[in-house]
Formats: sequence, structure tokens, C-alpha cells
Amino acid sequence: MVLGFETATRSPSTVLPAPSPSSHSVVSAVPDLDGRHEDHAHILSQPSATATFGTESSRAQDNMRSQDGEVEGRPPYLHCMLAGGIGGSTGDMLMHSLDTVKTRQQGDPHIPPRYTSLGASYLKIFRQEGIRRGLYGGWIPALAGSFPATCFFFGSYEWSKRQMLDIGVQPHLAYLLAGQ
Repeated sequence: MVLGFETATRSPSTVLPAPSPSSHSVVSAVPDLDGRHEDHAHILSQPSATATFGTESSRAQDNMRSQDGEVEGRPPYLHCMLAGGIGGSTGDMLMHSLDTVKTRQQGDPHIPPRYTSLGASYLKIFRQEGIRRGLYGGWIPALAGSFPATCFFFGSYEWSKRQMLDIGVQPHLAYLLAGQ
């Protein structure tokens, strides 16, 4: 018992050889969580499928071992970078009009201010300049800077996180520290 939680240890399952080529069944002894062994018979339709089933099963177990907090199959860095770039750029483009209004309010030299509130500022910019030239003016240079920046950020985050996990840092700390 660790910190009030029961821990279960599992031993690897053993696959016994098939009794004869004509029966096409594989019997395996798999221990359950209490340590008792139960026999499970898997009936397969083809004799060659027995070897295929065993290799696919072992590959799946090697790639996906997340229940014990071990390493899962990791996506390539390029996928992480592209996903981060697309996600970050989408967020930046959705917030572009808000950033335009904020910048206009901050840089307004008029007394009394020309842009008084958020809603009134949106409406005034929309009526005077429209969406394309007003609220979303300059979105192409913003996208050109946002995409590479978010690709680099998420790529470096993923690299840092993996390095920390590989040297044994606890996962919750690695996720937190990699983004710093």
C-alpha cells in the first residue's frame, strides 16, 4: 500500500504452445490483480494467425504502456510543431479584432477619448472601416509571425518535456516545467 492506494503488480502473461495444429487454439495463463492465474482460451480461425496475434499483441504492449505511467508511443516532433502552429495561429486570428480594438483604445490621443468602451469601439471601427480594413487589417503579417512562433514554442515545449521524462522527472512536473 502506497499513500493509501493499493498497488498491484502484474507479471507478463505466458503463452502456452497450441496443443496441435488442427485445434487452432492458444491457451494463456494471465494473472489477475489478486495474483491468481486464470486460463483464457482464444480460438483463432487460421493456424498462421497465432504467430501474427502474438507479435501484434507484443508490439501494442510495447507502444502503449500508459496505465503504469510509462512511456506511450510518441508522435514525431514535426506533428507537435504543426499542431501547435495551427492551434496557436487559429487562436491569434480569432483574437485579432480584439487586439485591434485594444490597440486603438490605448493609442487614442483625443480628449475626450474617441473610443470609450469595448462594444462602442468595435461598432465604430466596423462602421467606419469595415471588417477587412478595420477589425482584421494586418492579419496576414500577424499570421506570418504567429505561425512560426507557435511552431517553435510547441516544438521546444515537446522537446523539453520529453528530455525531462526520459531522465526520470515526474510527468506532472515535466509538463509544468517544459512550458516555462
